[in-house]
Amino acid sequence: AEADKKKRLEQEKATEAKRKKLAAEQERQAAERERQKTAAREAEKERLAKEATEAAAKKKAEEDKRAAEEAQMVQSIGGLINDRIAAAWNRPPSARNGMKTELAISFLPAGDVLAVNVIKGSGDALFDQRAANAARSIRVEELSKVDPYVFDRNFRKVVIIFNPQDLRN
Repeated sequence: AEADKKKRLEQEKATEAKRKKLAAEQERQAAERERQKTAAREAEKERLAKEATEAAAKKKAEEDKRAAEEAQMVQSIGGLINDRIAAAWNRPPSARNGMKTELAISFLPAGDVLAVNVIKGSGDALFDQRAANAARSIRVEELSKVDPYVFDRNFRKVVIIFNPQDLRN
């Protein structure tokens, strides 16, 4: 009986040791699964952050490209407006080198001139009047091809300095 009792106690101890070992193994596996889940979540966060950064960089590059193209177009059409005014301008006899007038020109989307105002005169009323008349007479058909948003932002009202370079001293 004593030997059976001892044997049973040893079996119980062995069973308890196995149970503890199994519980420890299950705990270790659960911790490993949790670590893997955490690592997967972190990797997903990093991937999403990288995608967001790349998307933001791509969007910024596209915006910069559009802004550069818009600036180029504004400069080109601004020069075109100045050239057309110079071509339509009737030079007064009193015009001299260095004379310039600042004009505010309001355009319609089709390229027609709505209004012209002299912001800063040259000091010669006839020079200023003829520059304003020339500005009223032009039409810039190229404006009809411009995106409406870009037109409103850049061409609805244009301020130019009319400064012909071919005047005598």
